[in-house]
Amino acid sequence: MIAEGQARVEKDGEKIRALGPGDFFGEISLIDREPRTASVTAESDMTVLAVSHRSFAHLLETVPGLSKDMMIALCKYIRRAEQPSICS
Repeated sequence: MIAEGQARVEKDGEKIRALGPGDFFGEISLIDREPRTASVTAESDMTVLAVSHRSFAHLLETVPGLSKDMMIALCKYIRRAEQPSICS
């Protein structure tokens, strides 16, 4: 999770999203333990909170509403991925 700073998400060399404070990344790999689906690159100095797989699993089990919030975030990723690219 990003506490301070800015980053960009890239897939196949194309910027697909900007990230800032309050945003998070890496959760898909924490959930399914598969390789990442995109790359995240810092665009400024950053302060981030890193969570291990074991700690993440514990958080999902013990923090009320976190699983629901994660499902909503993953649904948003799917919807964004299904949007056709606009070529100019």
